[in-house]
Amino acid sequence: MIKQFSEDEMLRIWRDRAGYVDARCDCVVEYVDGVDNDRRLLADIRRWYADLLLNAPVDLLPTENLATEATVTKISDHSARIDLPSRGVRLLGLRFKGEEQEVTTFYSPGSRVERLYSDPSVRMYSRQIAIAYGRSVEVVGGKCDELLSLRMVANPKDGAFVFDESLLPRLIDMER
Repeated sequence: MIKQFSEDEMLRIWRDRAGYVDARCDCVVEYVDGVDNDRRLLADIRRWYADLLLNAPVDLLPTENLATEATVTKISDHSARIDLPSRGVRLLGLRFKGEEQEVTTFYSPGSRVERLYSDPSVRMYSRQIAIAYGRSVEVVGGKCDELLSLRMVANPKDGAFVFDESLLPRLIDMER
C-alpha cells in the first residue's frame, strides 16, 4: 500500500533500522564538534528515494498527471515538443486531445523509428510516436493540439516521501 512519510518519520525509521538508540535521560545532549547524524541520514534517505523513483516498479510509486505543469511547443500540425516539468522523474505516458491511445513507448534520438518519422508526409497519416530527449519529448504524427495527460512518476510537491511500504530498505541493504 502506498503511504506518505514525512522527513521526521523517515529519519525515525532509518534510525531504528540502523540501530541508533535515543538517550532516555530527560535531558538534551548536543555536540558542537561531532558529525550531524541526522543530516547524514537525511542525505542517505534522499539519495535512496531518488534512486527509488527512477528504478522501482511503477505500481509502488506516486504517479501524477503533470500535463498542466509541462510546456508544450507546437512545431507543426503533426508535431510538438513537450518540456517536462521539474517534479517529473520518469515518463510513463502522454496523450493529446483527439488521440484515442496514450503513447507509452519512447524512442531514442537517432533511432530507426525517429528517422522514419522525419518525413512530414509520414507524420500526417501515422499514429503518434514520441522521441525522448532527456528533459523534453518530441511527439510526431497524429494530432498535437492540446496535451490532456502526461503521466509521470513524480516527486511530491510538499517534499514528503511517497511509496509502497514494501520498498523500505532492510538493515542489510542500508549498510552497503
